[in-house]
This record gives sequence, structure tokens and C-alpha cells, in this order.
Amino acid sequence: IIVDDDYRFEYVNDKLLDILGRRRSEVIHHDFREFLHPDSVEVVAARYRKRQQGANEPDVYELKILRKNGEPRDIRMNVGAVRGRDGQVRTVAQLVDITEELIRRRALSDSEHRYRSLVETMDSGLSVDDVDSKMVLVNDALCRMIGYSNPDEIVGQSITKILHGW
Repeated sequence: IIVDDDYRFEYVNDKLLDILGRRRSEVIHHDFREFLHPDSVEVVAARYRKRQQGANEPDVYELKILRKNGEPRDIRMNVGAVRGRDGQVRTVAQLVDITEELIRRRALSDSEHRYRSLVETMDSGLSVDDVDSKMVLVNDALCRMIGYSNPDEIVGQSITKILHGW
């Protein structure tokens, strides 16, 4: 995108139109703040004003926009300011829709939290070893069963150390 010195889109590519779910005529020459999620308006507008005045603002940051149908989307923006031949400062930015990436990241984090909670609170002893038979994960229940204070005392050791007769 290219934004003029008055918050208005001068240029948008087809990908931005896809992200916004809009036609070019609904975006070009419009104030970019119209398309921001309410949670993002103030911070994005403030960074825009400061950048226009020559301040050093973050080049990459995340924000939320609203599609035409009201659906919020998460965006990662890489942005800079350039002075044109006419002396006007314009904002040039690349936007990437990261909504699905953030959904996957949250799902993975939730899954890891559930897994960690299960492993840490289960009554049964659990050890996971690698291809070299070194224990890489040991829960507290196993430590109690075999007389260790905490997993750090045995993680990294061979599983055969605790499996008698192997």
C-alpha cells in the first residue's frame, strides 16, 4: 500500500483488497483508519503521525483490520516512510494476513498446555526417551516412584538406569 500525508490510500494492490473483502473503489482515496479494528486505530494512527514527522517508529508490528463483513483479521505490517519528488511524505507498507497463523499458534499453545497439565498432574510415572535411550522428559510421579526429588536429576540419563534388569 501507499498512503499519502493525509491518511488516504493512494495505491493498494489486489491482495489488500482480498484481505479487506472490498473493491478498489471502496478503498482507494479513503482514510486507512476506516478499515482498522477499533483496538488498532489509536496505535496505528499515532505511529503513522510520528513516522510522517520523521520519528523512528517500529518497522514491523501487528494490528487488526475489519473486513467488509465485519470479520476481524490479524495483520503483520512492514512499514516505512518515503519522501516523494513533490516533497510529500508517503507511507509505504506491506501487509500480510496472519490470522490463520495466530489461530494455529494459539491451538498449539493450548494443546501444549493441556499436555503439560496432564503429564505433570497424572499419578502414573511417565518417561519419554530419545533414540539413544536418554530420558528427555520425566514427570514428578515417576520421580516419586524411584526416589528422586525432581526430573532434572535424571533427565539426560539412560532409561536403563531406572529399568532394572535391562
